[in-house]
Amino acid sequence: DIGQKTKFEKEGKKPDVSVSEIEEITGMKRRKGESTTAYQARVLRDYKAPVTAEDLAKSAENFAATGMLISQIQEDEDEEG
Repeated sequence: DIGQKTKFEKEGKKPDVSVSEIEEITGMKRRKGESTTAYQARVLRDYKAPVTAEDLAKSAENFAATGMLISQIQEDEDEEG
């Protein structure tokens, strides 16, 4: 789960980190001699995901919902006012 610490058993198990899967998704290759942690940090910092039509539609939906919320708040304030 995102935002929650994962507890591992003390038997020396480590989290399953699939560098090849990250490379496949992002197209960013791991540099020679780069540690897994450094690679992941670089990907998180530098990767720019492509914007999809679904992203734009969701953004417009959120923008419209925000406008309706602000409008309702202003109406409530005017009635109290």
